[in-house]
Amino acid sequence: MRRLCFSNISFFVSLVFFLGGCGGGNGGQSTPSIVTSTDSFPIEATFVSLSSTSNVFSASGSDSSGNTYQVTYSISPAADKIVSQLSANPLKVYVSNTQVKKNGLTASVVSSENYFTLSPLILYGSYTSATNDWFQTKVYTVLPATAKVGSSGGFYSGSVYYNASKILPEPASATWSLEADTATTAWLCLNRSITNYVDTTSDSICFKIDKFGVISSFKLSTTNSGSTLILK
Repeated sequence: MRRLCFSNISFFVSLVFFLGGCGGGNGGQSTPSIVTSTDSFPIEATFVSLSSTSNVFSASGSDSSGNTYQVTYSISPAADKIVSQLSANPLKVYVSNTQVKKNGLTASVVSSENYFTLSPLILYGSYTSATNDWFQTKVYTVLPATAKVGSSGGFYSGSVYYNASKILPEPASATWSLEADTATTAWLCLNRSITNYVDTTSDSICFKIDKFGVISSFKLSTTNSGSTLILK
């Protein structure tokens, strides 16, 4: 089973592998009352901030079989570089590191370099050295400056190349959405999917923001073969 190794603003390595046949879970947390804010929220600027500043996020939860999961995700800006596979010009870089623990034991540690430009924000692709995997953007959509709850749109689409081979690439894409939370906050989500010869795997990585783009919380979900795991 393939993991979601392509970057996005490539924030997260899918937990699908660790779901196995155990079924999904809701994170073991109650769902608070949801209110639809009437504020406008910054979209592009929030993603730019995530790509350009150091951050550490964590989330945890459990599945229906009682297995516990914890994810720690960090982002660190790095020096610009020319990546000949993607562009003849220098690209901005951030390094994402993801650690996944299952039942308290480290199950996966993955580091990826992610390549982008600003004004507008465009993801060119990403590279995971441990597996020699590339994601290369083919089509991108410029993000809006602001949006209201209920809005959504395209972000990028392209191909994942495994072991640096361009034989049998797998199509991958990402959209954004702004979802209701409280009267003064909303969830800005990056919704990704990848399709292989067996099935489609998807995940959503969401950041709670206010109208100034300040992030106060993080959650994610991953779905494969009808099972969904939610971590908060």
